[in-house]
Amino acid sequence: MEKILERYERYSYTERQLIAPESDANTNWSMEYNRLKAKIDLLERNQRHYLGEDLQAMS
Repeated sequence: MEKILERYERYSYTERQLIAPESDANTNWSMEYNRLKAKIDLLERNQRHYLGEDLQAMS
């Protein structure tokens, strides 16, 4: 499921980059922030799982 979400995020981000005008730097930074925040959340969740925490969410 996580790989599907990562792939969706990556492709939707790429599509938004193609559509977004180059002059709108604030929007690009905002999208980059959201993409990186989602990646950090995913990595932190994986780390908790590896440490044996929050395992009930995996079932």
